[in-house]
Amino acid sequence: MQGKLQFRRCSLDIFFQKKVKVTPGEQSEGSFKEKRSEFIAVLAPVSSVDHVTQALKRFRKKYHSASHICWAYCINVDESLIENSSDGGEPAGTA
Repeated sequence: MQGKLQFRRCSLDIFFQKKVKVTPGEQSEGSFKEKRSEFIAVLAPVSSVDHVTQALKRFRKKYHSASHICWAYCINVDESLIENSSDGGEPAGTA
């Protein structure tokens, strides 16, 4: 779809019930421009909250002029799910 990125949220319960673990093999990036804004998506493999912190530092340095950096992670540790997210200060209902 030109000019738009679409993300679907799926229930991870199905993956964990079946013991299926989905982890990106490598970092991948995509972007699109809408009006005067550029939206950049980055998917990166992480295995701990510390890896997330390190990745966010790299992204903030690389995209230092970004107005907002929204992020989310979902990590499976010993069959427990650790997840968190931030809208990066986006106006309510937009991120």
